[in-house]
Amino acid sequence: MRVSKRIAALVLAAGLAVAGSMTAFAQEFTVHFEGIFSSGLEDTGTTMSSEYENPFSGTLYNLYDENTTITMDQSRTYGMSGNPSIYWGYLDGGRFVMVDSFEKEDFMGYPMYVGIQADKAYPVINPEQLAKDKADGSAYSKTYVLLIDGVESTSYSNVCLGYFFKLKQGSAAAGTAEWKQDAVGWWWDNGDGTYPVNQWKEISGKFYYFGSDGYMLHDTTTPDGYTVDGNGVWVEN
Repeated sequence: MRVSKRIAALVLAAGLAVAGSMTAFAQEFTVHFEGIFSSGLEDTGTTMSSEYENPFSGTLYNLYDENTTITMDQSRTYGMSGNPSIYWGYLDGGRFVMVDSFEKEDFMGYPMYVGIQADKAYPVINPEQLAKDKADGSAYSKTYVLLIDGVESTSYSNVCLGYFFKLKQGSAAAGTAEWKQDAVGWWWDNGDGTYPVNQWKEISGKFYYFGSDGYMLHDTTTPDGYTVDGNGVWVEN
């Protein structure tokens, strides 16, 4: 699942005149975060927004598995200086209430929030908060939030992105599994918000290999030593 934000940054360059003047250049940058979820999400088509030090927005998803985890897709996340911090939270009205951080370190007896680990899976909903909400009956009425707090790599401006979730009972409606393409290449959408990674997949009677970034390999040899042609199809020897 992708979340992106275009930010206008004011870049100041020191002038070489005797007066030491400063020249301002308006420049636009794109910050993009992509998370891989362990189970399917249902896109509601609704965009929500809130604020925590900085305003942020994101898509609202229906979440049918309370144990769903998220892992940062490092190959498709860009525009940030280092890995972002991510906070669990929920909305109280429209206000974001922070619960805890994915990662933190002790600094002189105080918690210091730090960037996430790229290859680590984190629960989408904070387990302790979920237990409390189940106990008081609010788990299925709350809007849970993941706040992604990063630093833009060129201007070093702070930028916030968000995922919003409604926990649902039952099963998600099945989506349509299909091929999808962008400027990088082709990948297979399983129809539930997930896609194959580092594996073979049989599609319409043909075998395709999808790499660590989820894109179909073509015109090459796969990591396990097999050949795929220009269309990504396994070439039988």
